Amino acid sequence: MDDSLQTFLRELTEAKATDPHARDAWRQRAATIKILSDEAAESIGDAYRQMGSDSRLRGVLLTMLAESRSPQATDAYLDLFVTDPLCDSQDAALAVAPFLATDRDSTVLFPRLLEGIEHLSTASVILDLANHVAREGKVDVHPAAGRVQHLATLLGGVVGQLQRIEEQSADDASLAQRSAQVSESIALVVALCDALALIGDPSVTGKLYQAMQLRHRRLRAEAAAALARLGDEKGIESLVELAAEPVVRSRALSYLDELGSPEAAAAEHRSAAAKAEGDLAVWLADPLQFASPPGQIELIDSHAHHWPGYEEAVDCYLFRYVYATEDGLYSGTAIVGPVVFTLRADLDNLPTEDLYAIFAGWQARHESIREVDAADANEQEAAVIGHAETVLRGRGYDAVQVVRVGYFFEEVVIIATAMREGGPGTVIVADDRDEWFPQGSPSRPITPDEAYWIHKGRKILKTFNS
Repeated sequence: MDDSLQTFLRELTEAKATDPHARDAWRQRAATIKILSDEAAESIGDAYRQMGSDSRLRGVLLTMLAESRSPQATDAYLDLFVTDPLCDSQDAALAVAPFLATDRDSTVLFPRLLEGIEHLSTASVILDLANHVAREGKVDVHPAAGRVQHLATLLGGVVGQLQRIEEQSADDASLAQRSAQVSESIALVVALCDALALIGDPSVTGKLYQAMQLRHRRLRAEAAAALARLGDEKGIESLVELAAEPVVRSRALSYLDELGSPEAAAAEHRSAAAKAEGDLAVWLADPLQFASPPGQIELIDSHAHHWPGYEEAVDCYLFRYVYATEDGLYSGTAIVGPVVFTLRADLDNLPTEDLYAIFAGWQARHESIREVDAADANEQEAAVIGHAETVLRGRGYDAVQVVRVGYFFEEVVIIATAMREGGPGTVIVADDRDEWFPQGSPSRPITPDEAYWIHKGRKILKTFNS
């Protein structure tokens, strides 16, 4: 066995990395090691078992076997994946990813790989690969076609489990503890609905109807689409109803289009603004944002802007969204168009033009646009800062504190905090003119960042749309 592999396996089995970046580093290192021999595949298997079922690094070893392409490595891969599964579905997805490459024959994994659908952490990944093989026409019959009744029974069991969770109170501690399991269950329902539709056996419609009783709108859309593909008109009707829900609108419309019934949805739900509203709802519901869609979304304005990075004008939409929280209502402003994004600051009192400007300024990236913190200013910049502070005090600003020097193409900009008429805010000085931006909400203030984004965005949009 190659010394580099032996060293790698020893260090990996001794590692305790849980940070995603650390796991990525191990994957990058593994990519430099080629695994071809029977002895190497066996050693990887031994290391895999030694690491224990709760290790988040074991997936690196499966990926190495998958990348190797030798029959021995594939056999070892299948044995480990099925009999000693990974504990995390994301790790499992990475371990399967090499077989999605166009030059790989993923059919060599079936039917053996299907034995792994008994494990929640790997079931959805396995079915996704089987669905991919069938959809791409790599096989004449779906790999799981012989297990259709088992898949239907599995769907019924997972849906029942999700229904029981939905009946629990929102503050139930057990629900919080089972969040990972819920996420994996949702992924499995999606994969099962897709598989049953691809297999095409109408005897499973009862289980799909059960899935449509869930409150989770994404899962209802998947079940409805599967029913429609199996020829059940109730699937189309349900997709039309779901198109009215912003958080699942884009998916419902996409399925209706795929099924040849795009105009079945109401015209108001097919408009460009309605689709933009749907894109925002999905983005806000992402776990990295608010983790759930807002209770209310209102269109503030729409306008076609020439935007940096785009040759043609871009349709831009501004929305106000509202969440009901334990502390009251929380509202924010978002843009959909060149980007889907919102800012933490309370922007309710800004004019529409400045709402577009703040997002344009936030997104602006150019080698001629940069900032220097006042604490890092050089001698020349320090002189400019001192002069600006003197000038601003002479213009009636109190408690002036320059925080940054900005370079916007040929323009030098001073960004400072200050008090004016007893209220805090940010003052921007450029071309010897000063602009005042009141802080606004103390809990979600307009900070120097937002003020400077507005300043930059005004100039950018004026230049691009002159």
